Amino acid sequence: MQVTGQEGDTRESRGQPDVDPEMGRGFCVGMPTACYALPKGSCYFQQGCSNPIGAGMSCVGSATMCSTFLGKQLCQKQQGCTWARNR
Repeated sequence: MQVTGQEGDTRESRGQPDVDPEMGRGFCVGMPTACYALPKGSCYFQQGCSNPIGAGMSCVGSATMCSTFLGKQLCQKQQGCTWARNR
């Protein structure tokens, strides 16, 4: 069965277009790179970290633990985390 969205897009009713297809097929492992160890330019991309407040300041915050990420896409965006598939 197909469902038509507001914009005329179609998709299978059992699927969601924004759901990671790997969700439930693996798990996120590793140790996230600490905020203070990131270069300023990478701070924005590490969940849990904040951009520096002033010139010369390092990245601040507490990086989100790898096990928090339930999908492959978000897991792999977090430096230090790796997606492991279920066997």
